[in-house]
Amino acid sequence: MEWHGPKTDRSFVYIQLQADKALKVLDGRGSVLRSISLKDQQRVEVILSSNKGNKALLLKSPKEYDLVLFFSEEAERSSFVGKLQDYLKKSCLELHVYEMKEKSLLKQAVTQEQRKRILDTFFRHLFAQVLDIEKTDAGELNFESSQKAKESLTCELSRAEFAESLGLKANSMFVDSMFSLADKDGNGYISFREFLDILVVFMKGSSEEKSKLMFRMYDIDENGFLSKEEFLRMLRSFIEISNNCLSREQAEQVTESMFQASGFQDRDELTWEDFHYMLRDHDNELRLTQLCIKGIPEVFKQNVHNRVSFIKKDSRRTISDGEDRNLNTVTRNMDQEGQELRKRPGRKANQYHLYTEAQRKKYQQNKIQQKIQEFKRFIENYRRHIVCVVLFSAITAGLFVERAYYYAFASPSTGIAQTTFVGIIISRGSAACISFMYSYILLTMCRNLITVLRETFLNHYIPFDAAVDFHRWIAMAALIFSVLHTAGHLVNVYIFSVTPLSVLSCLFSSVFMNDGSQLPQKYYWWFFQTIPGMTGVLLLIILAVMYIFATHHFRRVSFQAFWITHHLYVLLYVLVIIHGSYALIQQPRFHIYFIFPALIYGADKLLSLSRKKVEISVLYLDGPFGEGHQEWHKFEVSVLVGGGIGVTPFASILKDLVFKSSINSKLMCKKIYFIWVTRTQRQFEWLADIIREVEEMDRNELVSVHIYITQLAEKFDLRTTMLYICERHFQKVLNKSLFTGLRSITHFGRPPFVPFFDSLQEVHPEVHKIGVFSCGPPGMTKSVEKACQQLNKKDQAYFAHHYENF
Repeated sequence: MEWHGPKTDRSFVYIQLQADKALKVLDGRGSVLRSISLKDQQRVEVILSSNKGNKALLLKSPKEYDLVLFFSEEAERSSFVGKLQDYLKKSCLELHVYEMKEKSLLKQAVTQEQRKRILDTFFRHLFAQVLDIEKTDAGELNFESSQKAKESLTCELSRAEFAESLGLKANSMFVDSMFSLADKDGNGYISFREFLDILVVFMKGSSEEKSKLMFRMYDIDENGFLSKEEFLRMLRSFIEISNNCLSREQAEQVTESMFQASGFQDRDELTWEDFHYMLRDHDNELRLTQLCIKGIPEVFKQNVHNRVSFIKKDSRRTISDGEDRNLNTVTRNMDQEGQELRKRPGRKANQYHLYTEAQRKKYQQNKIQQKIQEFKRFIENYRRHIVCVVLFSAITAGLFVERAYYYAFASPSTGIAQTTFVGIIISRGSAACISFMYSYILLTMCRNLITVLRETFLNHYIPFDAAVDFHRWIAMAALIFSVLHTAGHLVNVYIFSVTPLSVLSCLFSSVFMNDGSQLPQKYYWWFFQTIPGMTGVLLLIILAVMYIFATHHFRRVSFQAFWITHHLYVLLYVLVIIHGSYALIQQPRFHIYFIFPALIYGADKLLSLSRKKVEISVLYLDGPFGEGHQEWHKFEVSVLVGGGIGVTPFASILKDLVFKSSINSKLMCKKIYFIWVTRTQRQFEWLADIIREVEEMDRNELVSVHIYITQLAEKFDLRTTMLYICERHFQKVLNKSLFTGLRSITHFGRPPFVPFFDSLQEVHPEVHKIGVFSCGPPGMTKSVEKACQQLNKKDQAYFAHHYENF
């Protein structure tokens, strides 16, 4: 069995000794888990445990993580060591074996998790050197100064680890080409110096250096020429990364068209000069392909008029001092990579460009800061929920305290409080809470009322969409107070069961008569021979049935059972009324809480029943459908901003707009800008399909889609940086996104709402009112609202913002 770490279960494995000086680890189905190369080792170190049983074995792997095996018995381990020794002897390798305690052996082992942490931190420091990022942001090497840490820090990357760092498969063409180019000494591993040499060119090299590196990367036979097949391999390597969004035939068509556009249609191979000439239109992008976290270098200020991040016509113009100061303010926290809008069929030469550059936020490394940020976001996202819960809880607590205080200090001297002080306080206080909760829980099920109130200003203060969740919360709280109420009465019954009849006749004159007997009633008399007792027992049974079948497990197993048992609430309210009507301790008070919500609930139910009697024609609907954003067509220019699942309402709007445009339907809306903010494009792949359909139907270019992927902007690790570079190259070559396969523009980071909205005023100077519709997390809609408020202070176009949170 292989040991993976102290917190990971062991797994059964098979060890296979290969003829090419490699050791393969297979799982129970024969699949290769990992391969350990022994080619560059002169000797192999094996550590055996000296504990009783002698079952553990550690095989050191200097350039990878170690292999730790546990055998069922010592004889099995000895047999393995013997076979390994014979194998290494045939391969002209030396085996060095020594022993230590099992605890020390496991501590000495470099596990896969440890190596991942070390490599991750080292990569951050590597990028900190290349990108001039503060080392405090890159993380610290806080591992023990032991031999295993030193070995790991001086290790080299295997092909599998290199591919894993990129988030790709080890057998992908891109990994194969990049790895072969970086592995200068040809030992099958990439040292950090070898990788740094390539990274520096990608991040800080000139356009010539970058194109030359790409040329060498795909010049497989190293003859100084790039054949059509090798060029096609380059395109296919990017296609492979993007989940095969283009077929081989399409890639071949792109290759032929690029050769023809550059005048190389009669050539079968290209020199580097030819290859660089083919990318002549992308020289600026190649030169600006880098990640700058600190302030803007002077060269960017001098060439800012060539960058798409700011609105411009194609004609050159100078930048005034005021504009230069604004430039510093707007772009201080943004990525410096020029994201040029790709050329599309039908685009006019003098068309304005939009400010679409993504913003980057500093990634918090400190765990405490991460927790604080998470807590702040929780408060921001659920502030309405928190206020409602706190207010409801405060009312409940107030009712409990009021009743407890009344029976403790302010009630008429009936003797009951003096006889059972604790029991009466608990039972009366919890009874008031139960009466309030079981009454007002009805309002959470008034569907018609909630639907109406959701469209009013109250929706900004009360989360009506969370009515069902609030219903569950009230129900759980009511159950707790019901148990507390029962506990209070158990105390009362115990005390009354040992109290003389002469005393009970004074306390409950309507129930007991003093016949001279000192024997009190038994405890079961209170439960099964009194109306409050019998109704109380029945209420507990009903509550138990309703709560059990309302759990997630039973709703999933049988929703019908949940639905039927939940209708016992009618009997529940009848029994609650009877339970308190006997007035054994106090006059009935349940009606004080129950009448108002019961009337509203009854009216809501009657409205639903009246609608069911109305016959309507059969309708066939096809979604998805929007809500709350249906006024988009009233504006000449509309901006739709969707975050997370909040993009759902906009899917039907996009399809409806393009359909009406394709049939030449008259529309007031002339342009739609759709901004999709998502952590990863795979989060909502169904929307990508809808956007692709919109792109195919949108012949009049009514819709402009911008996708902002925020997850990749959080860390500057190897995978993020390399895929960022690949995305830019893929967009330049194929006019498609590497990540989504769409023509829509893909950005990395958060959308800059203020510059984006400001640029709309120059793109559409004739429009005096722009509609902005956002749906998503409160943090996002709040940012949109602030941007609109800031721009509405200017004497220009007015931004009318409509938003919904989820």
